[in-house]
Amino acid sequence: MKYIQKKIVLEPNTLRDYRNNTPEPKSYKGFGDTDKKLKKALLNEQGYLCGYCMKKIVDEKYVSVEHYISQEKHVDSPHSEAYHKRLSLIYNNMIGVCINNGEHCDKSRGNIPFRILNPHQNVCESLITYNLIGEVVDRNNSNVAYDIELLKLNCQPLKELRINLWEDAKTKLIAKHSKVTWTKKILETEKQFYTEKSNGKYSAFCNYIIFRFNELIKQPKYNS
Repeated sequence: MKYIQKKIVLEPNTLRDYRNNTPEPKSYKGFGDTDKKLKKALLNEQGYLCGYCMKKIVDEKYVSVEHYISQEKHVDSPHSEAYHKRLSLIYNNMIGVCINNGEHCDKSRGNIPFRILNPHQNVCESLITYNLIGEVVDRNNSNVAYDIELLKLNCQPLKELRINLWEDAKTKLIAKHSKVTWTKKILETEKQFYTEKSNGKYSAFCNYIIFRFNELIKQPKYNS
């Protein structure tokens, strides 16, 4: 999960007009994003990554609009049905997520409320870490562990994607610098690529790649 800095200036006028000018009853289900402006705005905001798993999203044809506070009230939600309905049209409650086969992210979550993880809060990145087998790991916080499981962020396809992309990152590095020449400076320089957007897009699972570089950099041979 990567922090998404919401930018209200990116909210499309089509959504704003529907929310402000459509008589009740109104909800997200009645809003037609026919020109895909909403999906494009979310992708631009998120650097073309899924807001939950950080999988790469190619374009607006492959993104689904998720609501952090779900459109429909769950029995465990502390909010009213009216609140859920109202939030369904609020841009700052929306997240662009990957389209998958029901294995993870919004499909596994349904409308179950989160306990703590929220990609709209910058603390989300510090609440989790990773391990060498491609898993997202909580930092001894049972609520974080619950949310990781809710989103199925450690399903086998996602773990394999993380590992494979780390192997790709290493292959690219070896093509530039043979392994015996690696230094802390070289690793730090290469890591920097995954912290920044290129043409408005982040690299898929960039936070996992950064974690793996940091693990390499910690090795004594790069700190002598």
